[in-house]
Amino acid sequence: MTQSGVAELTVKVVLEKSLDLHFEQPLGTTVTSINEQTEFYAVGHFKENGNVIPNETITVYETDEEGTPVTPEVSNSGTTDTNGKYEIPFTAEDVTENVTIFFKAYDDAQKPT
Repeated sequence: MTQSGVAELTVKVVLEKSLDLHFEQPLGTTVTSINEQTEFYAVGHFKENGNVIPNETITVYETDEEGTPVTPEVSNSGTTDTNGKYEIPFTAEDVTENVTIFFKAYDDAQKPT
């Protein structure tokens, strides 16, 4: 007689996190360009499976076009509020010509080392 054993397998829920990012002036107006030496905010929401994630640290880095941080020291951090929203202040750098700068937001689990 053949005996068969029982095997156990745990199937885990895949948590889908989303971290959006856009830019605003201090009064909340969305912007896509800004003058040098002007304050602006990196703003977004952090969610998991559509539910907001409060009290999480978000760090926004200046990156290249692919999203790789170019200089880790060019970053600011903030904490999500009860609605999962973060607002992180920056000041536009001095430039000698118009330039495009890329940014990417990371939670602590994604944050580059």
